[in-house]
Amino acid sequence: LRQYDNTTYYGNITGQQVTVEKQVAVEQNNRFRQYNSLRKYKKLLSL
Repeated sequence: LRQYDNTTYYGNITGQQVTVEKQVAVEQNNRFRQYNSLRKYKKLLSL
C-alpha cells in the first residue's frame, strides 16, 4: 500500500489514523488546487 501526496509518504503503516490523515491532506490539497485554478481563471478573464 503506497499513497502519495505533495509532502508525505505513507508506507505500510497499520492503523486507521493514517488513512484519516491522508484523506484530510488530500482534501486540503484539492481545495488549494481549486483555489489556484480559480485565481488563474479570474486572471485570464481580466486580460
